[in-house]
Amino acid sequence: MTCEETLPERWVAAWSSNDPAAFAQLFAPNGVYIDHGSQLHVTRMDNHHRVWRNAVPDFKAVLDPSTPIWWAKNDGVDGKTKTTCVFRSLMNGTFL
Repeated sequence: MTCEETLPERWVAAWSSNDPAAFAQLFAPNGVYIDHGSQLHVTRMDNHHRVWRNAVPDFKAVLDPSTPIWWAKNDGVDGKTKTTCVFRSLMNGTFL
């Protein structure tokens, strides 16, 4: 598998760890994380991860086995290929 193909697995592993830097490394430096469930638009991924993990220290994320991972590749405006990945994760933990 390519680095791109392991993104969903790396994303849930990073959410489940206590390492904000590992989570932040999954995003471009100017990336924006949109949490549709919480209606959050976040630009500092490390801070978002740190705050979330402090609020839910036993937080764990896993890929939802009932939902397939969806991929699409399209031509980007700058001549590069744009890849879109959609996956569903199950999140568990106790809010403090």
